[in-house]
Amino acid sequence: MPAVPDLIVPLVSKRRARAQLFQKLQHVLPAGVLLMHGLDRLQTGADAASLVLGAAEAGASALVIATFVRSLRRRRAALGVN
Repeated sequence: MPAVPDLIVPLVSKRRARAQLFQKLQHVLPAGVLLMHGLDRLQTGADAASLVLGAAEAGASALVIATFVRSLRRRRAALGVN
């Protein structure tokens, strides 16, 4: 008897994709607060350590927000929404 070839069928779940989107949203909301705090620290920072910390806060939160926006765009492209 010939061997049966393996067949891989990807399962696409809109429910799972939506749940992952909400998990990312849980990180984006605090990132917005951290961004505002970092920008405030940059504006009112008196010493070098405060400025470095403010830049790190703003940079990290901007990165989180940017990756969330990127995932939203990819999701919309996958769904075929213009």
